[in-house]
Amino acid sequence: MPDELEAFRDDAADADATRAVLEHRELLLFELDGVSFGVLARDVSNVITWRPPAPIPQAGPQVLGLVQDAGRIVVVVRHPSASSTAAPTKPTRLVICETRHGLVGLPATTARNVENLALARAPVHGELFESPGGAAVYVEPERLGAGLVAGKAP
Repeated sequence: MPDELEAFRDDAADADATRAVLEHRELLLFELDGVSFGVLARDVSNVITWRPPAPIPQAGPQVLGLVQDAGRIVVVVRHPSASSTAAPTKPTRLVICETRHGLVGLPATTARNVENLALARAPVHGELFESPGGAAVYVEPERLGAGLVAGKAP
């Protein structure tokens, strides 16, 4: 007599194998313009109170300007995803991230918390992932920094 539960056991084994390959990442979650974002916590240098950045003449459209934090120069980007369809919200926080190209500041209306999340694979800049607060967009500061150096949007 065939085992009627065999199909369920196979599905459970597949689910266990999938759980074993999940990527565990600590992400700082923050929001801007009603969109949730996440950045690897290890890339975050500091979260400070928002201050208006000084404009940079002839800077690209993705750059809001510069701020100084503890004697360090931070390039503030216009929006973490490099674009926004929502009406701009006045930021209250600045998430400062370290990159090989210098410090990048990500404007935020709220910086929530650091979450240890299990992701199906390594996160990719601009892609959605599921966070405890719902869907969020992954931000890769290194890619933003490289885009700023190259003079184009990430």
